[in-house]
Amino acid sequence: MNNESNMINLGEVSKPVTVLIEKISNAVGIIYEPTRIRRNARAEADALKIRATAEVEMHDIQKRAIERLIGEEVKRQENIEAIIDKAIPEIKESAEPENIDQDWLMNFFDKAKLITTEEMQSLWSKVLSSESNKPGSFSKRTVNFLSSLEKKDAELFTRLMSFSINLSPRRVFIYNEYDEEVKQCGILYSHLAHLETIGLIKYSSIGFSINIMLDSIPIPYFEKLMFMDFPTDQLRNFDLGKVVLTETGLELSRICYSIPNDTAIDYLLKKWQNMGYIIYSPYPKFL
Repeated sequence: MNNESNMINLGEVSKPVTVLIEKISNAVGIIYEPTRIRRNARAEADALKIRATAEVEMHDIQKRAIERLIGEEVKRQENIEAIIDKAIPEIKESAEPENIDQDWLMNFFDKAKLITTEEMQSLWSKVLSSESNKPGSFSKRTVNFLSSLEKKDAELFTRLMSFSINLSPRRVFIYNEYDEEVKQCGILYSHLAHLETIGLIKYSSIGFSINIMLDSIPIPYFEKLMFMDFPTDQLRNFDLGKVVLTETGLELSRICYSIPNDTAIDYLLKKWQNMGYIIYSPYPKFL
């Protein structure tokens, strides 16, 4: 690559960020500069575009085609840089961007350049920063899925995550989609059917369960820490409810912007206690 044309001016940033930007440039030839430098450069580029189309003798339709192509590429570059801007603050000092797969990066930015809304760009930035912090966190399949994910589907999945507990892996607990509390949180059977259709969850009217070998397990719900005891061997066959996340759903759950929902956790606590599980917390205000 031409060193001058691909010069990267990153200013005062951490080493992992510098490595990431260089890795991106080597993979897909994307030049990135901090926002403060970028504003002045964009004005100069607009002036250059006008001169270029004016100085070359060509038909009007050719000029319009060139202007359209330039406009499309400028917008794509803006989308890419917006995602990188949002990702940089989330990259840890311990990040290993040098270990990101080159094909993964090329595929990521091939899709990311078309993401225009700020909300979805934030989601994509989380994927980039998470992959930088821990390469291998997101498969190309999930990236490809994300490129076709509509905003309303992301919002629906986020609502569902208010019923989730990170039990390594994360589990979603929906015991009866017709329960009033579930409907109050914006989850209906039709929503679950849709999320299954697009590949984020599996649904079973019979339900799912796992065997628990420990006497007690932690139940972390966002900032709340609780514990669940299994007083009988029969209860060790832990009822997970009717929904489990697919691999794509699990990966997406790491970056969705869900927030704690008192209605959702109160619903789960009531269900578990009615089943015979013992729930307690070292922090009484949580129960």
